[in-house]
Amino acid sequence: MIYILWLLIPLVLLLLIVPNFYVPKKKRKWLFLIYLLVFGWGAYYIFYQSDQPDILQPGQSVEIEIRPNTEGLEPITELYIDNLDGGQLLLTGRDSWHEKEHDLQFNIKEKEVSYWDSQAGYRKILNDNHSHGITLTNKGIIIDKKRKYTFSTTENKTYKVRIKNLSNKKIHYNAFEVFR
Repeated sequence: MIYILWLLIPLVLLLLIVPNFYVPKKKRKWLFLIYLLVFGWGAYYIFYQSDQPDILQPGQSVEIEIRPNTEGLEPITELYIDNLDGGQLLLTGRDSWHEKEHDLQFNIKEKEVSYWDSQAGYRKILNDNHSHGITLTNKGIIIDKKRKYTFSTTENKTYKVRIKNLSNKKIHYNAFEVFR
């Protein structure tokens, strides 16, 4: 988004300077005010509105396309989801979810939750399908705590993640991807 701003600044300056040679003095003031309003609205939108969380109404869903970074030996893509209201969000679109903070692996096909035990040197399976605010279901996983979640993958092909609001209230959330 910042790159677009750097492209727009010279264009706006050019539009402010060029008409001064062709427009009479009385109309220059109005033209300047119009340019100032447009530039102010654009700056407001870029710097304020772009950081606002997204809202999901009850039962509504949104689909996010993840395009992993394929450069490097082991490219890692991280999906950050910030559940700002603590409502239930269903995440689907993957057969396996790796929650990075607690090193939990949620396997949808095998219906198991596991973690890496460094003392034993292998993955241990948890008996409970609910761990650290994440619940394993037949369709995907449900996040229901008011916190930030980080899911990572080493997959090198594009995939889609669907986020659905299961609560009976609207939910504010932020979701974005980072390449490592």
